[in-house]
Amino acid sequence: MGCFHKFFLKAIAKQILCWFLLQLSFDLIEDWIRKNPNASICTTEGANAFKDIANFQDYHGLPEFRNALAKFMRRVRGGRVSFDPTRIVMSGGATGANELLMFCLANPGDAFLIPIPYYPAYVSFF
Repeated sequence: MGCFHKFFLKAIAKQILCWFLLQLSFDLIEDWIRKNPNASICTTEGANAFKDIANFQDYHGLPEFRNALAKFMRRVRGGRVSFDPTRIVMSGGATGANELLMFCLANPGDAFLIPIPYYPAYVSFF
């Protein structure tokens, strides 16, 4: 991978990754699942809905999930920030999301900086 990845990783490390790492909100997630048992495939009620979400889906993520995530994050942030679900893109993990964003933001020859220490999986970006 090109050196443009390094700059991006440094830029997001302090803004996106750390923001999520510091937001432990298990109580809100548990509360929501208890109030919406049919929304989780981990419950008897939700297991019946699995066939509807197990096939190919919108590559941005399930619209219902993005809407729920936008509402959840607004609640987590105390209602001070609104999140537009149409601008939320889901990812299989932070590494894949970082790489996707790097390719979207960079042009050939651009560079990204990676702070040290960094997540060991980012070695593959070098």
